[in-house]
Amino acid sequence: MALPSELRSLLGLVEERRARHERDEVVRLVAGARDGHPGCWVDQLGELCVLALYGALPVDPERQRDELAAALRASGLEHWIWKQRNAAGGYTYLFSAPALREQRFVAREGELRFEIRCDPKDDFGVFTDAAAARTLVASLARGLRVLNLFSYTGGFALAALRGGATQVTNVDASKPMLTWSKRNAEWNGVDFAVVPDTAQRYLRRLVERKAAGKDHPFDVIILDPPAFGVGRGDERILRKAWPEMLRCVAALEPAHVLLAFNDFAYRRCEPIDALVEQHFARGWKLRWLDDAGEPLRDRRLLASSADPNYAPPVFAHLARASLSEGKVPPTAQ
Repeated sequence: MALPSELRSLLGLVEERRARHERDEVVRLVAGARDGHPGCWVDQLGELCVLALYGALPVDPERQRDELAAALRASGLEHWIWKQRNAAGGYTYLFSAPALREQRFVAREGELRFEIRCDPKDDFGVFTDAAAARTLVASLARGLRVLNLFSYTGGFALAALRGGATQVTNVDASKPMLTWSKRNAEWNGVDFAVVPDTAQRYLRRLVERKAAGKDHPFDVIILDPPAFGVGRGDERILRKAWPEMLRCVAALEPAHVLLAFNDFAYRRCEPIDALVEQHFARGWKLRWLDDAGEPLRDRRLLASSADPNYAPPVFAHLARASLSEGKVPPTAQ
């Protein structure tokens, strides 16, 4: 069975763009409809290349396994994972070699280094669609203390330290992810605190501390929950978790807040701009950003996407209004 021309076009674009980058770089090579390939997203994570098909590209990865593998090799890919949405609503995975699932690589995004793991259940260790947000965090962090909630493998923490943060704390409910983040810290020659807890519980304790007249040690707070939430019961339901988390963060009054909205299904049913503005109504300057770090000029994109098969995250950056008037928090002086 011959492979479709759409696949040949996609692989041609992958090969062309890989030629522009070093083999150890982390970079998004193809971004769906934005690059003329709706539903097709391709990431280079150093030596690993992940090809994710969310749309209707007419490829049967089971029946065309050999032809597909040959085409990927011919495109210069040595270590690759093919991820394709199947009729049951899950995903079919193909690996360039059976042992690939157990391999690890080290890849770099600018000056940051990440340990890449090849088991899809771990999401590989770095999200390319948060690269611009990591750059933003680095630009904000100098002289400040940073709290990274839902920290995963510590990408925002690494960016904050690279930007000159004086202190960073990672909070995640997964101890294995916190261990992985410590590995990343070693690769980058830095260190940070880790706390095995849910973001919700940790924020509640900070608010209780502030209500008791005690200071909380953070100037920048990052909230980057996974699409399906973390925790038990209502904590896993983002429409219930987000309002409480926003209420807590606003009460803490940090200098900067970065919110990442990754769950497109949630964004479609919840007016997240109204939700954010409700909790940060006065004394804050708000910017909505897309995954490229550009201002989101059309708020309809909060609940829609140019690609019918996949929507990248959107980000809200909030700064206390006093900062825009030339004032800085004490720790930045």
